[in-house]
Amino acid sequence: MNEPADDAPTGDLLADAPDNVFARIARDHAGRGPAERRRLLTRDVGEAIPFAGTAGLGVDLLRPTRVAVTLAPGRATQNHVGGTHAAALTLLAETATGLIVAQNVPGGSVPVLRALGVDFEHRAEGALRAVATLSVEEVQRIRAGPIGTVEAPVTVTDEGGREPIRATLDWAWLPRDKAGL
Repeated sequence: MNEPADDAPTGDLLADAPDNVFARIARDHAGRGPAERRRLLTRDVGEAIPFAGTAGLGVDLLRPTRVAVTLAPGRATQNHVGGTHAAALTLLAETATGLIVAQNVPGGSVPVLRALGVDFEHRAEGALRAVATLSVEEVQRIRAGPIGTVEAPVTVTDEGGREPIRATLDWAWLPRDKAGL
């Protein structure tokens, strides 16, 4: 699978990112080469979200307008017919969209998944990649206030370039104390 394009035109968004753990992770590893960046992003995101590490997700790119998360094929993520389990496909989409929203929320706010819709189109073949995107305007709107909502687009593709699922994820963000944390 090809390396996703970097979003160099939005470099100022990275420099001006909010003060939160995911924005710091993105800034810390932005200038590294693809292999080293992937290793460090995967490690640091796995420390912040232990389930991502447990599930074997890889983080290839973490930028304000674009996030790429991967899942290698393996027995641990297979279903009863030898394909990738529906929950693994859904986790991939949820993680990519969660990371793109999380790195853009203002410090003191937390992202919360409000709604998730998944249509299963066909069996996934081989390695998987989820790419979540936001426009510059959406990033600015998320950063503008402590409370809000956004639908985060995501495309999940398999090794053959097909989209095994179509997912819609609606995220909210609110101050940590209002989230009961």
